[in-house]
Amino acid sequence: TAAARQGAVQVVYGGPDGVDLADDQLWSAGAGGLEGEPQAAAEFGRALAAGDLNGSTYADLAIGVPYARGGGFAGAGAVHVVNGSPAGLTTTGSVAVPPQLWTRAELPVTFPGTPPGTDLFGYALATGRFGAGSSAALAASAPNASGRTASGASCCPGSGLVHVVTRGGGTTLGTAGGQIWSQFNLLDDTESGDRFGGG
Repeated sequence: TAAARQGAVQVVYGGPDGVDLADDQLWSAGAGGLEGEPQAAAEFGRALAAGDLNGSTYADLAIGVPYARGGGFAGAGAVHVVNGSPAGLTTTGSVAVPPQLWTRAELPVTFPGTPPGTDLFGYALATGRFGAGSSAALAASAPNASGRTASGASCCPGSGLVHVVTRGGGTTLGTAGGQIWSQFNLLDDTESGDRFGGG
């Protein structure tokens, strides 16, 4: 049986005559070519954002799973990216770009920030051309993460962070050129419990 509050995302495509259920898709963790495994209360699909994240001209779908377990923490969070194609969202076939699974554990390798914990990464998502690049970037919040001060020191549990992940020069999202934002970046005080990026 499905784990309680595991979550799933149903995609229904439109056509000349309106919505057509014939080609609808159901996405969930560990199914359809996606990494991970079903987890109770993970809330797969709590946040969604669509945009051309890999430069293919087709919309890709980012799926937030903020209560997913990871690194020994319940609620560490994760974000799946399913790539678009002429046939719609896909993980297979000659035109498919492999799907990606992001957690905060990957991001601190090149992004200065606080160690991952019960951060709720993927609680809110947005895509957009935030700079001069030809494709969209992905912003993913971790509202329960500890923030950081102007000197870069970790502080203030639950103050929140927002990661911005870009394509760079490749065909998928990567850590090069990414950013991390907290309240001090916006001339505000970093304070415990503010949940910056909580949407």
